[in-house]
Amino acid sequence: MKRTIVNPIIEDIVTSIQTAEESGGKITEAEITLMPGGGNPLHYHKTYSKPLRP
Repeated sequence: MKRTIVNPIIEDIVTSIQTAEESGGKITEAEITLMPGGGNPLHYHKTYSKPLRP
């Protein structure tokens, strides 16, 4: 199910095409539209959650 989120400050748009939950953990697909000057600066994550595998 497609869902769209708009960042109210920089107006970037993310539309979820398919989530991992919807695909049984196989894929997450999104369409991202960045406005001029939008986006995140280069960064990394020190922690994350691994999906549970059956």
